Amino acid sequence: MTKSVIICAAGSSTRMGGKVRKPYLKLRGKPILAWTVGALSKLSGVTEIIIVTRPDDRKRARAMAKLAKMPKGVKLRFTDGGARRQDSVYNGLKATAAETELVLIQDAARPFPPAEAMEKACETAAELGGAILACRVKDTVKRELQVNEATCSGQTGMSAPPRIETTIPRAGLWLAQTPQVFRREMIIA
Repeated sequence: MTKSVIICAAGSSTRMGGKVRKPYLKLRGKPILAWTVGALSKLSGVTEIIIVTRPDDRKRARAMAKLAKMPKGVKLRFTDGGARRQDSVYNGLKATAAETELVLIQDAARPFPPAEAMEKACETAAELGGAILACRVKDTVKRELQVNEATCSGQTGMSAPPRIETTIPRAGLWLAQTPQVFRREMIIA
């Protein structure tokens, strides 16, 4: 099946902080974006990679993507990011070739998705319409008790420490990862 890859690189990296956003940080001498492009471009059936960026990052992203040394025949294109991640993904979807059968949506800052897992996700998406990579929750997960901070602390304006309401059972919980894979016509619809 023909595959298009959308790599989302337009985010602000606010949770991480710092002056350089995650896709442009270096890892073992290469920008993370280059590692991500390289990993996904080698997946069987990939015909194009669309990198969703901020307009002012386009030149830098293009230079970094060239470091990936993509296989011949894989086209590299760019489109603008949106206000939210879902807007950026939609812009990427609109940029995919009409004849594409499967679309993989990948975060630029996740450079090493396992090739075997990606192939399996593609097989599943071809059969069922969509699939994601995910791993089981291993950590203990707690739910915070929702209380009025003013009454909890005894003084207005003082912040109370969070209180644990319950431990959430891990059984059946998964952490979603990327790529997310869909039949093109289904995700666009």
